[in-house]
Amino acid sequence: MLCGMTSLPDSLDGSDYKDCCTGPNLEWLVENCGPSDVAHFLEKFAGTRIYIPTTLNLSEKNDSCAVRLIKSLGWRSAAMIVEGGAGMTWCVPFSRTWRVHHYHAQGLSNDEIARKVGCHRRTVSRALSRSKNDEKRTSMLLEEKS
Repeated sequence: MLCGMTSLPDSLDGSDYKDCCTGPNLEWLVENCGPSDVAHFLEKFAGTRIYIPTTLNLSEKNDSCAVRLIKSLGWRSAAMIVEGGAGMTWCVPFSRTWRVHHYHAQGLSNDEIARKVGCHRRTVSRALSRSKNDEKRTSMLLEEKS
């Protein structure tokens, strides 16, 4: 459990999120931390609210937020997250579709992906088939313009 981490509230009106920011976006995280570290981070913290410390100074007393970030991500990736969102409370997204594609690229089966992501295997199949359909539509549009 990371500092100040709680489950996301059930309300959909957003009132419970007033102290929560969106944090670094997924593209930034993947670019700066690498897909494996991001997948590991999302496995541990997706759907939770975390406080991102202002520094990774381990000499400060009881800076458990920094320690937990470093333990879960490694020093380099933890430093990148601190750089991207220091002092913020971040509602970490589930990023299920991205995780499905990441694990699929690693060669995991749909059942294994479903267990890791926390969804039904049909959700995995739909996510993968949607991306194939999107690729087909994009290639058809590009061919029409040529």
